[in-house]
Order: sequence, then structure tokens, then C-alpha cells
Amino acid sequence: MPQTLNINQLTAPGVYVYEDTAGIIPADIASFNRAYVVGTGTAGAYNTPTQVTSADDFVTKFGASPSLNSVKLFFNNISNGILFFVRAAAKQVATVTVGTPIEGTYSHTINGTAISFTADSTPTNQEIVDGLIGATNSNGTVAALVTASDDGTGNSTFIITSDTVGTSFTVTNTQAPVGSTLSVTVNTYPGLADDYVYAIQNSFDPDLHEQGILICPEAFSGLTNQSDRTSVATAMENLCASEGFDWATFADSGPHATINTPALAQTESANYTTARGHLAYFFPYVVDLNDNVVPPSAGVAAIALRRYRTEGFQQPPAGTKYPMRGVKDVAVIVKKAEQAVVNPNGVNCIRNLPGHGVVVYGSRTRSSSPYYRFVNTRIIFSVFNRSIQQTLDNGGVIFSAADGQGVLFTRVREAIEAICYRFWEGGAFFGATPGDAFLVRCDRSINPAIDLESGIFRAEAYAAPSPTLERGLIGSYRVPIDQVKQAAGAA
Repeated sequence: MPQTLNINQLTAPGVYVYEDTAGIIPADIASFNRAYVVGTGTAGAYNTPTQVTSADDFVTKFGASPSLNSVKLFFNNISNGILFFVRAAAKQVATVTVGTPIEGTYSHTINGTAISFTADSTPTNQEIVDGLIGATNSNGTVAALVTASDDGTGNSTFIITSDTVGTSFTVTNTQAPVGSTLSVTVNTYPGLADDYVYAIQNSFDPDLHEQGILICPEAFSGLTNQSDRTSVATAMENLCASEGFDWATFADSGPHATINTPALAQTESANYTTARGHLAYFFPYVVDLNDNVVPPSAGVAAIALRRYRTEGFQQPPAGTKYPMRGVKDVAVIVKKAEQAVVNPNGVNCIRNLPGHGVVVYGSRTRSSSPYYRFVNTRIIFSVFNRSIQQTLDNGGVIFSAADGQGVLFTRVREAIEAICYRFWEGGAFFGATPGDAFLVRCDRSINPAIDLESGIFRAEAYAAPSPTLERGLIGSYRVPIDQVKQAAGAA
């Protein structure tokens, strides 16, 4: 409904002309054109996605890094690709535990500054914990470095956390009255796995960072403990599946020396799950032109983005049409019979096919749902969901008054239909006609008064994504001479 001027506010005689916009809300198709790499480096800001434009630019910004070969692999496959790198680090944490609660002074020293609390008669553990927390946070010198807080696990422990990542502190000289103890376990984040997980959970904002593919090749190639790799993969999948993100993540198989057969890859992949297809798993590693054995995820992500750019995001990041560049072989040869076993279980194999080169020859997710079996299904709906969100946000629907004539509902429905039509026209939705491919509802039948009174409106979009053609069944028939047409008609 067009907006009108409030005539009661126009008191001078004359004709007032105003300009406004009306009609359908312009469809805003989201982009899915970038990759995010989480790793380590000797320079650069921590936990801050920073764009790098080449391998040389990466070295300039982040120094020496185990991720360098993956960055090279990415740009070899899409020279002008959009790549953001996150230098991972976790905050240092110290856990302080109070023993038997006894009257007297409890103290510890943080980076040379003494902190103490004196307990009165018959104290409780919680009173001592609260006293030490308060004393720590009220000391200006210490409070500039760390923050103490209750860890929520009981009434006898609390934690001290560094205020910034990449900084360290020491806790020494713990003292307690005779009959009690004050013990400290410093740095409960001793391994790289915790750095990766912390960075994944704390570096991204869906309002600031556009949709893309999240990878962490350093973690899968460098972490020898399966539990650590599972923690990283789970953090990646959880982020990508979170509200507001709707990204995709590509997980590599574990270290080449450990996960070096398709059977081992299948066993490992069972540790990685995803309900709606946000995670895909790739095996084996590839051998670059300098004989480095490199996790494949950066190359797969680059191939995906290159294909999205040229053919559309509905296409799978696989196939002989897009062989991997900058590599000469695979670290493990996967035979067709072996792939026949592991492919149905969500292990996407990288294969060196004669005449084609090194090829990504699988595009399945780790979802058990048949509706989210393929990577391109996830990408289609991720872009679709973000397109609706952006269109309605930018179209001013939020914080608009809902009229009783259904005009606003009609505009919402038509805006979503316009997005659906563009998806169908571009081949992302399957159907001979738009009516076969999608249906959108936004009316009073799904918008009850109780929701409207609470400021909530609803719309529903039903769509059939285009499937991935993974296997072809071709029938060949031997027929007698001069009977081809008759036989074909009979068949």
C-alpha cells in the first residue's frame, strides 16, 4: 500500500506532491562466492576474518603457516577467488579449586600481583570462591588482563580467563589456611584443537560475513587425535547450520599417514554428522606440483566457487568438467570398486582419472536424510533462505504495519515468488513449469490473530531443488539388421 502524507500536518494552502515506491519488493538474490579458512600463523590479528588475495598476500599478512599450501591450492583453482583467513587462538583459562572451607586468608598471584580474600568463621566454599572472584576483578592491574568468574560446575571452583586471545598469564603462590588448599590448573586450552574450535565459535557474525564455504585443512591434517578432529568438525557444522549463517563446510580426512585407505576414511567419516547437509567429507589428499601432500578441501571449495560463478550455485562441486588445478596426483589411489563401497556412505573421493586429471568425484553430504544427500541441495536452499531474508529486510517489511486488506501479505508473497521464479528459471528448482517447482503462501490462513497481535507474520515457501545426476543407467540393445525402429518401438 503506498504511503500517504499526513494531511493534518500540512497547514499552509497549496498542493503537496510526494514521491514514494510501490509495487513488488525487488528480489535480492544472495551471493555464495567466498571461502573461509581457519588456521594458524606467526603474524596477523587473531580470530578476525581477513581477506587475502594471493599466496604472497597471505604470507605478508599472516607469516609462516601450515595453511600456506592450502591457500596456494585455492588460488590455483580460482585465481580471483574471495578468500578470508582466520588466525585461530583461544583465550587462556586457569581453573582454581578451593579445598576444605576454613577460616583464614586465601591468596594467589597473577603476573606478579597478589590477590587475597580473608574468610570469616565457618565459611562455605561458595563464599570463598565469590570472595576470590571479587578480589581478582576489583584489582585494577589484574582486571586489565584477566576476568574471574564462576565456572558453574560446583561451589568450590572458579575460572580466570584472559581478556584477549593470544595473551598468556601465570598464576603462582597459591596459599590457603592450614587444613585447606587452593590449587590451580593453568591453561585448560593446551592444544590446537581448542584454538580452532574457539576461533570457529567466536570469529564470525552473520550480519557481517556473507555466506560461503568454511574449511580448516590445518586441523584435519595436523591433529592426530580423532576426538580433536571430531570437535573441530562438529564446531564447523554447528556454525554453518546455525540461524543466520546457513553456510557449508568441507571436512578433510585425517592425517595422510593415518587415514590412508578408503575403508579408514569411511570409518572416520562416521564421526561427522549433519542433519541438513551442511557438512561434506573428502578423501584422499592431493599431491601438488611441489610434491607437497595437501588436504583437498581448499581445492574443492575453489572448484565449487568457480563453477558457481560460471554455471550457477545449483551445480555440484564435482565432475570431470572441473579438474583440480595445481596438482599432479592423489596421495591414495581409490579404485572404482572401493568408491562403490564408500560413496553411498558420504565419502567423496578425489580420483586421478586418465584423460581428465585429478577430479573431485563425489558430492554427497554427511546427512542421513535423502532430502539433503547432495551438496548442491544444501547450497540451493542456503542461497534461497538468505535471498528471502535479504529481500524482505531490504524491502522494509519488518517494522511495517500489517493492513487488514492483505496488501502487505500480497507483497510478501509476490516478493518470494519472484525469488522462486528466478531460481526456477536458472535451473535451481526442478519442474516443467513454475507451478511444478514452487508454491508460496502468505495470507490470513497461516497468520492467526494471536501472532499478528505479537508482531509476527508468517509466509511459507515450498520448492523442489534440482537433483544431482550422480549415476547414469543406459540401456543398449542388440537388434537384427533393418529392425532398429521396430525394436525401439517395442522397447
